[in-house]
Amino acid sequence: MEPKPVISSQNLLLSPEFHSQLLKIQSGNNLPQIQTLIPFLKSSLKPHKKQGLAFLLDRETPNGKSADSLWLNKPSSSTRRIYLIHSITKKQVQNLQDSLIHTPLGCLLAHDMGLGKSIQCISLICTTL
Repeated sequence: MEPKPVISSQNLLLSPEFHSQLLKIQSGNNLPQIQTLIPFLKSSLKPHKKQGLAFLLDRETPNGKSADSLWLNKPSSSTRRIYLIHSITKKQVQNLQDSLIHTPLGCLLAHDMGLGKSIQCISLICTTL
């Protein structure tokens, strides 16, 4: 008797709303490149590696731009204030400082083999020394 998988593609369903929100997340092709010299590093980085390093640095920063990518502005109908609503959890906050407390820092760096993950991680370490 074969063991059954805990999660299979047959019983994993995403709501259309969740799927559409995932598609709105910024593409890696639109990311800025880091423009500074990296201390202790003699190698030069290709443009996609500079984009990856800029993203990694941004995700390590508590007030980074990518940390709020899932928060959307929502004007209040009763007051003139603008609230923020999380596009997936639907949690509402008055400002991003409230939300950043719950926004985890860090990220996963996932590329195909040979695209420079090691040099990007070494560059991240050198930049943050």
